[in-house]
Amino acid sequence: MTNNHGRIIRIVSFGYGHGPAPDAEITLDLRRRFRNPHHDPAMKQLTGLDADVYAHVLATPGVRDLAAATALAAHDLAHAVPGPITVACGCVGGRHRSVGIARHIAAILADGCARIEVEHRDVHRSVLPSTAHAPTLTGLPRIVGPGPFVGSDCMARRHYDACRAERRRGCDCPCHHEDEGDAS
Repeated sequence: MTNNHGRIIRIVSFGYGHGPAPDAEITLDLRRRFRNPHHDPAMKQLTGLDADVYAHVLATPGVRDLAAATALAAHDLAHAVPGPITVACGCVGGRHRSVGIARHIAAILADGCARIEVEHRDVHRSVLPSTAHAPTLTGLPRIVGPGPFVGSDCMARRHYDACRAERRRGCDCPCHHEDEGDAS
């Protein structure tokens, strides 16, 4: 094992829905770009400490590359500057994506170059309601108009319009936006 010369890399998973991000040199916001295990009923009550959720997070396109790049950045920073380095990984509830990617970053860094400390700040907290997990797309407005689609997965006007057109052909979209009085 390599002598870590007192280098410390702290990896903290957290949920933005439970409080602000912890102070860190590197902060990953995982809320928008990666699929959320919270939306799968079989995984909703589990956490990134469970094998099924961990595998689901790692199978999400881009997660392994992000973890590898983050681990490399943390490693290089720990060798370039004195003192502990903190990497914060945040998702909405701090139970699924953030925990999974924090675990994977720690596994990548487990080569003895630094002491690795992992903290899952919010993994023990209650599951947040699904409305807290509603996806939003960058650069597109959130729909707040009439209809039962408000607050659901149908947040972007472009998505709503496409689903409306598809509904005429029997769309099975999970948005369920049957507008009252809609003649389409």
